[in-house]
Amino acid sequence: MKAAFGIVKQQVHEQVYESIKNAILNGELKPGTKLTQDELAAKYQISRMPIRDALRILANEKLVENIPNRGFTVSHYKDDELQDTLFLRSILEREAVKLAAGRLTDDDIESMEDLMERMDGCIRRNRLGRLPRLNSEFHFTLYNASPSRQLLEFVGKLWDRFPRYAMLATRESALVSQKHHARILESLKKGDYAKAGSIMEEHILTTYTNYTPR
Repeated sequence: MKAAFGIVKQQVHEQVYESIKNAILNGELKPGTKLTQDELAAKYQISRMPIRDALRILANEKLVENIPNRGFTVSHYKDDELQDTLFLRSILEREAVKLAAGRLTDDDIESMEDLMERMDGCIRRNRLGRLPRLNSEFHFTLYNASPSRQLLEFVGKLWDRFPRYAMLATRESALVSQKHHARILESLKKGDYAKAGSIMEEHILTTYTNYTPR
């Protein structure tokens, strides 16, 4: 049996957790937004218990805060934590690129080219809100070729610690990102995965420079 918004009752709190998490990371729920359990329960047409369980998981991941006498609110991103997250990402994602050598297929590269074209189209039409999902697909098409599942798990967790929407919030930052993507693809096509990894490291470390808080 399903509730509204496609929530399966058997795994309610996990799906509510994913829904709220994506809304936070994609900028639909801004930092400081109060998350009222009654309102969320009404939205998803479920009881308060799975809402509370989902919010507790999000609090453990520091995406929301449980503030005394106020309740759960979306966390504000702290500069030092963001920079630390990007530093760790730069190292792990550089290595993920290098590990993809000999495993990334021609179809994977074709998919990455298609994703780049779609991102270019979004930038031309000023539909920047569509970029975060396409950008994530571009990166993980490459990373998923890595044989290290544990490395990918760590990378995924770090991605969930940075606001996806903010790094591509302006046309200028999106264009810088696309230039890096083009250089990465060029190196991959030449089979130079070490260089592609170095460019990826540079790409991630410059993300904070282009970070646009909302």
